[in-house]
Amino acid sequence: MNALLRNGLVRALCVLGLGIFFTVRPEAARWFTIAVGVAFVIPGAVALAGLFDRRRTQAPSPLAAVVGTGCVLFGLALAVFPATFTASLMYVLAAALAVAAALEAYALTRLRREGARLHGAFYASPVAQLCAALFVGFYRNSVGALPPFTVLGAGAILYALTELCLLAAAARLRRRTPPTDAANGGPHPAELLPGSDEGSNP
Repeated sequence: MNALLRNGLVRALCVLGLGIFFTVRPEAARWFTIAVGVAFVIPGAVALAGLFDRRRTQAPSPLAAVVGTGCVLFGLALAVFPATFTASLMYVLAAALAVAAALEAYALTRLRREGARLHGAFYASPVAQLCAALFVGFYRNSVGALPPFTVLGAGAILYALTELCLLAAAARLRRRTPPTDAANGGPHPAELLPGSDEGSNP
C-alpha cells in the first residue's frame, strides 16, 4: 500500500480527480470537508476499539488512546460543522499546492539537467500553480464564495497534467540511458522518476 501511494502515476491521477471535482463542483467543498472528517473518524474509532479489545491481555497505551480519541473528535467536528472548517481547509490546500509547485519545479530542473527533452515553457506550470495558491491564500472574501475552490481545482489539474508529462519524460530518459551508466558512477535512470519528495497531493 505504501508503495502504491508513493507511485507518481497514482498520485497524479488522484490529484487530477480532485482538481476536476473542485473545478466542476466548487460548491461541494463542504462535502469534501465532511469526507475528510469521516476519514479521521473511521481509523480513530478502529484504534479505540482495538484498545478496548487489548485490555484483556495487556495494558493499553495512553498515547494511543489520546490519538484515537483526538482523531474521532476532530473528525466529528469536521463532519458536523463543515462550514466552520471549510476556510481552514481552503488555506491548507493552498499551502499544499504551493509546496507541490516548488517540488515540481525542482523535479523539472533535475530532469532537464539529466538530459530529458523538456521545453523551458514547462516552468510556466509551477509558476501558475504558485500564483493560484497565493490568490487563495490572500483571498479575504466569504467562505461561501466559489472562486477560491475553482482556482484550487484548476491548479490541481495543472499540477497533475505536468506531473504526468514529467513521468513520461523520465520514462523516455530511462529507455535512452544505457544501463552501464550507473556502474560508471552516473545516475541510475530510475532515480530520475519524481518520488514522494518531488511532487506532493493539494
